[in-house]
Amino acid sequence: MIGRQFQHLPVCESTNEIVLQKLETQELSEGAMVLADFQSRGRGQRSTQWESAAGLNLTFTVALEPLLAVHLQFYLNMVASLAVTDCLETQLGQELKVKWPNDIFFKDAKLCGILIQNNLKVNKIQSCAVGIGLNVNQMHFAYQQATSLKAISGKAWNRPELLLALATTLEERYFQLKEGNTSVLKHDYLNRLYRMGEWHQYQDEQGVFKGMISGVEESGHLLLRRKEKITSYDFKELVFL
Repeated sequence: MIGRQFQHLPVCESTNEIVLQKLETQELSEGAMVLADFQSRGRGQRSTQWESAAGLNLTFTVALEPLLAVHLQFYLNMVASLAVTDCLETQLGQELKVKWPNDIFFKDAKLCGILIQNNLKVNKIQSCAVGIGLNVNQMHFAYQQATSLKAISGKAWNRPELLLALATTLEERYFQLKEGNTSVLKHDYLNRLYRMGEWHQYQDEQGVFKGMISGVEESGHLLLRRKEKITSYDFKELVFL
């Protein structure tokens, strides 16, 4: 299903925006994929700009129609992040982690970013754009805490072959959600969660503190233990140090 309808663009502003617009006009069927060699306005979480050199990486968006209750929307983040780690761990033979909510990390460096935008209708996610930006063959980044498959492995990667492998694992994880296997998704997500069960430095509106990630709520809020107290954080309320 995923990638059966496919559009390849040399350049665009944002593949997510294209998919969202075409979902509104019903020009795309579920599983449609839009790939761009370069995005002039690619975005990450918190409206940050996504840095990606033209023709070296994979920047694409998949259209999904999950008909999912709004309070379960974080499972889409689990689906996408697990699909990427499933695929890349097989390809690399190296362990990867998911930095909450859905950045993919190799050790302490960012390898992939995911941005999911939803269209809501009557308290359900009618459709969504799942945007994935994967650093493949790029070797130099302005952002120091970034890496690529080539930097990790020392070899150049075939992007079309990698895209096909990613479409396969994304479909597998998405069908787990469609079949209601949310417990499997949450279990696997927590097993891959970056810094899970470890003490590290964080910062919130009250300042810097030492905390330990202890889990994720169904809503997607991160649970952090601070001494004997567990605090719940939304996406923009916490900084990893």
